[in-house]
Amino acid sequence: MGWAMNLVQTPEFLEPIEDVMNANRSPLVVGALLGIVLIAAVIWVIRSEGERTRQAIREARPEPIRAAEVTAEKLADQAKQRQTE
Repeated sequence: MGWAMNLVQTPEFLEPIEDVMNANRSPLVVGALLGIVLIAAVIWVIRSEGERTRQAIREARPEPIRAAEVTAEKLADQAKQRQTE
């Protein structure tokens, strides 16, 4: 989560927010914009964590299932090679 804090503190991230705040907007508009940014960041983090979870599940599968998957992938690669020849 440290990388997210580093991202939030970069000038590229902060300048648009400062521009909005300096532009005599109502606090409601500023709050809505910041809320949208926050929601987008939360969705992005949840999706990336979901991918990590799926990867961990794939790696934790029992060995026979993983061996069958590897065999199926090898057979699929061989079939693709035969089609290109």
